[in-house]
Amino acid sequence: MSGIVSSSIITNSAAMVGVETLNSINSSLQTVQTAVSTGYSVNSASDNGAAYAVAQSVRTTMSGLTAANQQLGDVSGLVQTTSTALTNISNLMQSMDQTLVNMSSSTLSSSQRSQYAAEFTAQLQNVASFTTGARYNGIS
Repeated sequence: MSGIVSSSIITNSAAMVGVETLNSINSSLQTVQTAVSTGYSVNSASDNGAAYAVAQSVRTTMSGLTAANQQLGDVSGLVQTTSTALTNISNLMQSMDQTLVNMSSSTLSSSQRSQYAAEFTAQLQNVASFTTGARYNGIS
């Protein structure tokens, strides 16, 4: 029966026009489905060579900018971590300065002076702790 249908289409010019139209619609449908599935209006050089070349260039640029943006985000986090550590160290240094001023007083007993010396040593250890403890993504 399929032999009859195909031979009757070949001899029927109106049917031939219908088949050609159907093939054209199927081709257009395939193009639209590809564009919808990929999200790109130009998917290959056969769609539009010049537009495809420009699109590829833009896609490459976007990939580079995305990578640069990620790097900037990492750098921003590192700078914030470093800034916080340096602020803590600066505050601790001011406290250490006050401890040294208090320790220099001639009215202190040896016991008080020892307490200030112990406080200064603890503050110095805290500076070392801030220095080694400031980490961003596992990097000190």
